[in-house]
Amino acid sequence: SCAELLRAVEARARARRVVVISASLDEEPQREQALVEQLVERRIDGLVLMPATQDQSYLQPELEAGLPVVIVD
Repeated sequence: SCAELLRAVEARARARRVVVISASLDEEPQREQALVEQLVERRIDGLVLMPATQDQSYLQPELEAGLPVVIVD
């Protein structure tokens, strides 16, 4: 489940003194891209995404810039 995944990510991050910021997409494709853009603007170190869409091509500039991205479904 999503909650179990978030708990596991937070546990590993905490052990490394890394802060996890989480947000719900509510299965809304427009929210997915807008939220990712807002997080990238805040200079996040990486992204774990449970996508609401089939197409994440909008992530290409971030991937090319070296942002670590993990897509989970």
